[in-house]
Amino acid sequence: MKPVAAFVALCLAASVAFAADPAEELYKKVSDAWAKAKTIHLKDLTSSAKEPGGGGVNCTADLWLGEGALMKVAGGMEVGGKKRAFSGACDGTTLVLASGGAEEMRGAAPKDLGVKSRVVLVHGGYMVYLALVHSSDSFSEGGASGFKSSGEEKVGDRTATVIEYVYKFSVRGNEQACATKLYVDKDTMQILKRVFTDPNKVAFTELYPSVEVDAAAPEGTFTVPPAPGK
Repeated sequence: MKPVAAFVALCLAASVAFAADPAEELYKKVSDAWAKAKTIHLKDLTSSAKEPGGGGVNCTADLWLGEGALMKVAGGMEVGGKKRAFSGACDGTTLVLASGGAEEMRGAAPKDLGVKSRVVLVHGGYMVYLALVHSSDSFSEGGASGFKSSGEEKVGDRTATVIEYVYKFSVRGNEQACATKLYVDKDTMQILKRVFTDPNKVAFTELYPSVEVDAAAPEGTFTVPPAPGK
């Protein structure tokens, strides 16, 4: 083979070798769609955590994310047959969280909350997002890696491409590495389902039956409730 032809062949081979994995490309498209959206609305979301020895947690939620740190979440949590309501709101300046009808946290919105929120929601899901909201100052990301496609599966009546990866994050120095499966509708770029397992073998399953991107949030969605007694 002549030197020029050999060089071209080498370049072509390299371009094939370094081409992005289809699973990672699809994942990036989903991430970009959420990152660029003015609003994200996850309606009727459910999340369940099952421990190896039995027991667990079931959650429901309605979550709005707006531009910057704007956020509104309302839902509930059931543990051992006992139910407890949970809510949170951020108007970009003040963050308020309440549980069981009582305010448990009120303070200045973390400066990087808006930047982290969408990335964490795509990478880790709703339960990991709640960890971020509660502990933003001590939350750090290790990122997602090891992408691979594991075929297609049905989620309800929709066909989803399954993307597998490992997601790492840390809360108060406690690092978690979660083996994750993300079920994505390729036509709509909508995340339909997520299944992940943490280092303690707790298995999480999250369903996203309704995802609205760039929907107009109802007036007052991101309004923070007044402090108790005011």
